[in-house]
Amino acid sequence: MITPLDILSLETWILILTSFILVRIYIHKKWQVLKNINIPHDPPTILGVGNMMG
Repeated sequence: MITPLDILSLETWILILTSFILVRIYIHKKWQVLKNINIPHDPPTILGVGNMMG
């Protein structure tokens, strides 16, 4: 059976996960700043179906 560690090393998975978390935090903070200064904005969606991130 192929495991995720067979495809990429542990360090690579940690880097991918850390990058995803940091991007998510950045986007959340950016939306909060826009909301606080009353700039209208719509969260990005995938093909207009729903929120990109939960």
